[in-house]
Amino acid sequence: MAYRNAFQAKMPNDLLYQPSRKEASRKKPVFFIHKYFARRITANFRMSLLGFIEDKDADIADLFYKKSANNENITILDPFMGGGTTIFEALRFGCKVIGNDLQPLSLFVTKALVESVDEKEVNAEVKRLEKTVGEKIRSYYKTTCPCCGKKADGMYSFHVKKAKTDTACKEHRFFSSFVIAYKQDEFTVVCPKCGKLGKTQFENGVYVCECGWKLYSPKDTYVKNGIFTCPDCGETKVLSDYGLDTGYPFATDVVAIEYYCPHCKTHDYKSPDEDDEHLFRKAKKDFSMMEKVLPIPDQLIPEGYNTNQIRNHRYRKFRDLFNDRQLLCLGLLLQEINNVENKNVQLWLQLAFSGMLEMNNMFCRYQQNAYKICNIFFNHAYVPITMPVENCVWGAKLGTGTFDKTIQKILRGKKFNKHIYDLSVKKSANGRYDSIQVENGDTVEAIPVTDYANIDGKHPVLRCSDSRKLDFIPDESVDMVLTDPPYGANVMYSELIDFFHVWNYQSSIAKEIGFTEPVSPKTEEIIVNPIAGKDFEYYQTGITAVFTECHKKVKKDGYLVFSFHDKSLDSWLAILESIYSAGFCLKKCYPVQAETRTGAHTSNKNSIGIDLMLVCQKVSEMSSPMTIITEEIVENAIATTRDFLISTLEKFQKVEAEFTVPDIQNIAIAEFFAALGKNYLSDMTSKHLVLSKLQIFLDNIEEVAGDFEITKKRNGWWSELYRQKWNINN
Repeated sequence: MAYRNAFQAKMPNDLLYQPSRKEASRKKPVFFIHKYFARRITANFRMSLLGFIEDKDADIADLFYKKSANNENITILDPFMGGGTTIFEALRFGCKVIGNDLQPLSLFVTKALVESVDEKEVNAEVKRLEKTVGEKIRSYYKTTCPCCGKKADGMYSFHVKKAKTDTACKEHRFFSSFVIAYKQDEFTVVCPKCGKLGKTQFENGVYVCECGWKLYSPKDTYVKNGIFTCPDCGETKVLSDYGLDTGYPFATDVVAIEYYCPHCKTHDYKSPDEDDEHLFRKAKKDFSMMEKVLPIPDQLIPEGYNTNQIRNHRYRKFRDLFNDRQLLCLGLLLQEINNVENKNVQLWLQLAFSGMLEMNNMFCRYQQNAYKICNIFFNHAYVPITMPVENCVWGAKLGTGTFDKTIQKILRGKKFNKHIYDLSVKKSANGRYDSIQVENGDTVEAIPVTDYANIDGKHPVLRCSDSRKLDFIPDESVDMVLTDPPYGANVMYSELIDFFHVWNYQSSIAKEIGFTEPVSPKTEEIIVNPIAGKDFEYYQTGITAVFTECHKKVKKDGYLVFSFHDKSLDSWLAILESIYSAGFCLKKCYPVQAETRTGAHTSNKNSIGIDLMLVCQKVSEMSSPMTIITEEIVENAIATTRDFLISTLEKFQKVEAEFTVPDIQNIAIAEFFAALGKNYLSDMTSKHLVLSKLQIFLDNIEEVAGDFEITKKRNGWWSELYRQKWNINN
């Protein structure tokens, strides 16, 4: 295959920018079936596949929304399979697809992404489970409706952590906020003195509880940046300094309950009463009696970059991330799932169980403005919080993240496989972009296999192993590698994945779904993790090894295409070194929207919201640079980069793109090295010349950008919601 037309057509990355932002805010239904970290946007990978497959005169923007042509003669490989984006998109084209990843969770989730599900059988089994265990679980969360006095469904229980102290207070409760919720221009607040809930609009600039306690602002707190300050005794202390003997971090009080009454239809918040406290104690007692027979994980939390965040707060086992009532209910539910006779149905129930864990632990917070629970990995990290919110495990009529809601989310998501759509946008009169779902007749229903001999357009090869060794793939059999490699220390995948892994290991089908070890693989993981003794050199060596293995598997003149961004020029140099050392040459690049729109961790002026799709082609024999790198060559590359940058910014200005300075610098870096081409860094003198000229260009990037309106601070959905509803001014 000559690949003469590959990536010769115009890439409509500017036209797909706003649709990609919409997808980043709300991923397509099937990708909600289970959490996976840093899952990329489908639009970017569909566009890359079209760029590779289509002729140079093809209208990619038009073909993007047309039914995908069958391309079973093309083989696509993703050696960092992750959440399965490449696999799903390539199957839409009928390609032969190979996916591999070190993590069993990746294999479990990706197989579920592409396989079909018998909705009728799953629903029948869920109804049976509801009778055998669901009703019992619900009973642990029942509460009395304050309006009609009948039994209501407890949706969320709001906890506050506490600790004993030697001061006159005797005990401290760590209120990080006194606001329970903000709804319809009214704050529901909890009084830390008497425990009563009240509603206020801060009409007179202050809320006064009937006990006399005053709240002057919804932003008031006892805890700031991990430090507690008592307004009564004056004690100031870092939270992690409280020892286990004080009760921290496991002792809590329930200070509020969100409920829904099926009798009078009331949906509101209430203070816990004696019956609620008794029910919570009963659950703890029942757990102590049943603990030994329930499938509860007992694995220790390994030391790590992310896990040390919670180990420093004295969490030692993964089970510590749950309270006793949660462990009881989760254990009862998993016990029943393990007894399901139909193993295919059990797989989907296990997927739902695993998926709902992120919303059923003592690290979940409440989004007061959106009045809903937020998952543990809101920031791709374990963040100890002092006011966790407990979900009701099985589920009530309202609420989210429970087992019954997760099952229905999975079934809705799987319907997407038969009714696949891509997003377009239309600008409304108010200046905002509205999403338009465009179906094109594509479907994805595959049966994954493990043997390459059985591969075809409906049977992708999906495996779990180290991609530094892909012996199961014949050499020179792959047309394109399309992937999203790990970004240095950006996400500590295995440390986060352990949260799900340890529970899946308790499944009776653990071996069948790939969870054969107590915790996720870490030794071979390619990341930068100083706690694990993995420095940047280790990371670069690992990436190079995978790219080198891919070079063996790719046909002559085949392609390696992957997404990348990084603030550090050193990181860019390392990834470029990996590309060239493995036997590829960077040919082109194009900027696309990254994995997610602005969240709490990316709303700042230095954040990067743009990925660069790096298009690299296989070079049969790598040799020393063909030309000695001269100042003229570097200046020509700078000039090419300037022209490309100006042209790119002009296109993206028309679609109202949000680019920060680091975004623009990333585009410049990628295009510069693509323009430099085979005249790559060789000796230290050349390297110094290249880097000094490039750094000067990057330092003056705002001047190069000209009239382009550089974004100073991203305005994503999270920041907009936060400011608008709380009326917070920057």
